[in-house]
Amino acid sequence: DFKARGLGGLGGADVLLIFAESYGASTLDDPRQAQALAPVRAQLAQALAAGGRQVVSARVRSPTFGGASWLAHAALLTGVDTQDPGAYELLLSTGRPSLVSHFRAAGWRTVSWMPGLQRPWPEGHFYGFERYADANSIGYAGAALGYWRVPDQASMALLHAQELAAPRPGRAPRFVVFPTLASHAPFRPVAPSVDDWARLRRPDAYSLAQIEQALAKPAAWS
Repeated sequence: DFKARGLGGLGGADVLLIFAESYGASTLDDPRQAQALAPVRAQLAQALAAGGRQVVSARVRSPTFGGASWLAHAALLTGVDTQDPGAYELLLSTGRPSLVSHFRAAGWRTVSWMPGLQRPWPEGHFYGFERYADANSIGYAGAALGYWRVPDQASMALLHAQELAAPRPGRAPRFVVFPTLASHAPFRPVAPSVDDWARLRRPDAYSLAQIEQALAKPAAWS
């Protein structure tokens, strides 16, 4: 019984699997990146400690690099080596269980939060999520910023409002898979941080001045 062996220790907590695309171990191993991120990581560590939480880290080897991120998602969710795209296509034709199906069978509501999807993705139904939310259905009403349209902070605000804000008990725990977008190529424009998260759910999520400033900032490729 997977619930007894693997999920019972979660105590029915919400579980969010968030992919920070295009980064990974390089942010720890590359001295320039590690140095640049050290202050915010220290800030995060302090905030976690103040809340009685801790961080546990581990590494897995991605089956892809520089593209085809769906191969990495599939590998982590199913435990299958998808380095060969043919193996990924074969996987989609099977009934192999995944983290999604395990969480769903144990009573979690499973949500595929994919603001980067701008066209139908029938392959996604392999996983068996209860909800598939793409760029057109997550409810973002603000201005589009660049190719990806929906800034990550706005996606997080909408996810919280729609799936996580209701108090527990009273709702099923959530298992959410959310690939972020800001670190995907072309890496710009970078949306400004907004202190009022409720505003991110409205048409005026970003002011005209904020949008113009974000679009005017040049890309930094090094």
